[in-house]
Amino acid sequence: MLFRPSDSRAFAPFYDTHARLTGTRRAGASTRAIDGTFPACVIDNGFDEIIGETGTASTVRTVTIYIPRTGPNAWRDPTPPQRGDIVRPLAGGEFKITSVDATDATQYTMEARET
Repeated sequence: MLFRPSDSRAFAPFYDTHARLTGTRRAGASTRAIDGTFPACVIDNGFDEIIGETGTASTVRTVTIYIPRTGPNAWRDPTPPQRGDIVRPLAGGEFKITSVDATDATQYTMEARET
């Protein structure tokens, strides 16, 4: 039997941690806060690339984070996660989103850098 992305039971084990996502969104002339906790799949990508000619090592970690777009615990805000939002996996750490890919209808794929 093949797994389908629409079958959330098949992919549920990969979302083995929860992450709190916070940020702000423009709402006309004002702003509103985004603050939610979602099941997430967090993949540690290791240390970021060295910035600058004199650098020899980086101590800043990068991660790829997946948050479901469908299902009972999915992202519910009408605006997607965006660059600059802060993600705090409940397992520890704080990361600033550097890019978001929303092309997959079942999940948001985010690249983030440790703050």
